[in-house]
Amino acid sequence: MSRITTATVLISALCALAASVHAEGILYYDPPTGEVFFDVDTNGQGFVGLAIRSPSSEIMPSEYQRLGGETILFLQTESHIADLAGFGISKPDGLFSLGAIFPANRSIEAVEASIAGGWGITGSIVGHPFVLREGRPEGTPINDPTLSRLDDDAWATDATLEYNAGSGELMLVTDGFLTGFGLQPSESATWYDDAFFAAVAGARFDGSFYHSIGLLEPGEYPLGAVLDPGLTPTELGDAFDKAVYLGQAGVGVSTLNLASTGQSLDLVHVPEPAFGHLPLLWIAVVLLRYLAGVSQS
Repeated sequence: MSRITTATVLISALCALAASVHAEGILYYDPPTGEVFFDVDTNGQGFVGLAIRSPSSEIMPSEYQRLGGETILFLQTESHIADLAGFGISKPDGLFSLGAIFPANRSIEAVEASIAGGWGITGSIVGHPFVLREGRPEGTPINDPTLSRLDDDAWATDATLEYNAGSGELMLVTDGFLTGFGLQPSESATWYDDAFFAAVAGARFDGSFYHSIGLLEPGEYPLGAVLDPGLTPTELGDAFDKAVYLGQAGVGVSTLNLASTGQSLDLVHVPEPAFGHLPLLWIAVVLLRYLAGVSQS
């Protein structure tokens, strides 16, 4: 699935109006700086995130300042930004700086003509359109200004599964940001899913594929003692039919390296056409479609 197709799904997922719920989400555009702010009031319900679209592809994605908190799906291109949590996960009401994501010194009419999208309320499948205003709002943004900005170099180009032969534990190690990963044990493998679910918050199982969708920063992440200890490198390789990670949404899926006591398999890249057939993306698309749709006009 291409970046454009994925982005279209992202935008259509957050875009219908629910008049019965008291909520307001205002986008402020500050002409001298190009900085965009999001001021949201849901009367305490919280919100699940936002999606911004620019038909004229004027967004500067490397300037985007993340909302913070748990993120289920993240996408940034010159035409789309999506920063979404999952159902039951609340981002608080308040003022957020989204960074200088639009060119400076534009008229509010020009900005209004080049921006669309919406945001969603926690616990609701219905999205809301933005209200656009000019100027710099009063108050201090509540999102962390030190959050790493995600330019193209920030996303993972390599990820490794490290297997501890003494304990059977797996460790996910990534050199950049991930938006998700998935593991499919082979039929011959002994797999302790209770350990996986205990170690990985929000993990899911679709019948054969264990996966987690959510923004992960570079680092190491324990996945639990999911395998028997004492496996040889060959037995470790035979324990999985598939091990995949997702860097930036819409860019592709790569096969994880499997490592045991210093030994690892070569990294294999899965071609883009195969991306749309993986359960990891399917779950993401279903989640976004379930969030309902904002007008793209």
